[in-house]
Amino acid sequence: MNCFCTIVTRSHLPYARALAESLRTGGNGEPLLVLVADADGAGDAIEGCSRLSLADLNPAPPAGMTVYFDGFELCNALKPFLVAHALRTGAQQVIYLDADIFCTGSFARIWSGPPVALQLTPHHLQPPSLALSYIRESEVADMGFLNGGFARWQAGAATNAILGWMMERFPVQGFCDRSHGMFVDQKLLPLLLAYFPDDVAILRDPGLNVAFWNLHERAVAVSNGVLMSAGSPVVFFHMSGFRLSEPEAACAYLPQATNQAILAAAPWFRHVLAQYRALLLRHGADQPVPGYGHARHHGLTLTPALRRHYFQTRTLSPTAPAVLRIRFIDWLKALRRRINRHLF
Repeated sequence: MNCFCTIVTRSHLPYARALAESLRTGGNGEPLLVLVADADGAGDAIEGCSRLSLADLNPAPPAGMTVYFDGFELCNALKPFLVAHALRTGAQQVIYLDADIFCTGSFARIWSGPPVALQLTPHHLQPPSLALSYIRESEVADMGFLNGGFARWQAGAATNAILGWMMERFPVQGFCDRSHGMFVDQKLLPLLLAYFPDDVAILRDPGLNVAFWNLHERAVAVSNGVLMSAGSPVVFFHMSGFRLSEPEAACAYLPQATNQAILAAAPWFRHVLAQYRALLLRHGADQPVPGYGHARHHGLTLTPALRRHYFQTRTLSPTAPAVLRIRFIDWLKALRRRINRHLF
């Protein structure tokens, strides 16, 4: 049995539903496992998917992760636990996909690939021009040149060793804290090429992981209604940075001028943006969403400082002097932001 898997918080369930639909439409009949990282129970069903909560996972992740990680960090750190669970429950191959992936084709050529333990994709297949203002290779290296949004796993002893390494490291080095040399799981992925050189391979397929950061190198064209890149059908787009509030932007956190330059070089991507917007709207991504399920602990609203304190001490008593001091500093910072908003 082969399967796909993804991880979301409750607020991103519409993205998981959209991913499931796009996989089916792309001709992929394999089941999709959806881990909802901040749900207590089974919750609403997701059509064509198996929905899991943290309590379902075997092996179980460290319980403290829900306290010291925020939602983004938690979802990334849980990847090896979900993949290991899928393999332990009978899967021979597992493809992990971020929930913001838009599938447009079949993964058949990926499933039938070489029997290596793990395959990953780089952000770029060739050196980007220095004239591209939105790409700095130093930043790509700093954040991890292998993209964490896709991974194809093959059951076996080497896979178990890689997953074991990840399950030890991600819970303690999986913070989004670039000032301390960390960027969730993605920063650590390149180490796999050194530690497991015979078991990890880079997939250089131009039809995989097409995204705003590599549109300049992917000459995508429509042939008989199929999106093609370098002679092969595009399997999926990684819609990182897409926001319904800015549906015509290739990446909502880039400046307007940069978005215009990206789309001027790849005007065909506007159609992909429109298709993805329609897909998300069909699944209610514009509707109110529940708050993050791990936002509080022992009555405390968890701020980054409180989360880090818990990671360092494994305690978070509301009356502890250190906690009171952190809360006071957080209050002062919030007050300053409010004042700055009104004055400037």
